[in-house]
Amino acid sequence: MVDRLAPKTPGFIAREVSLLRSLTGRMVKATLPAPALLGERMWDPERSRRAYPSREDFVRDCVPVLRRELELLRDEGATIVQIDDPHLCLFVDRDVRGTFEGPDRAADFAVDMTNAVVEGSPG
Repeated sequence: MVDRLAPKTPGFIAREVSLLRSLTGRMVKATLPAPALLGERMWDPERSRRAYPSREDFVRDCVPVLRRELELLRDEGATIVQIDDPHLCLFVDRDVRGTFEGPDRAADFAVDMTNAVVEGSPG
């Protein structure tokens, strides 16, 4: 059975930023995955069903987890935080679009979830 999300080691990327900042005076960039990317890579319709009946449910629960990571990165002094969603650009591909019931809605949802991670975040 797959349980609902519960981060076991929040801030592990921030700890790496802290170490890097102790070694350099240069700007530090960190990278987080986009919530929709995590949904594409980690949600499984069979194994995730009990905790997350839909991929969208899983992605929504990724938002506060990633937002907390973003806050921790900010607090540790990351200058830039890049949120990666390499899957998003694939929505222009006809074959990829065909794998989604509503490709435009799926792309909009992915963008909305990334925006929710950074919404209201200072800096």
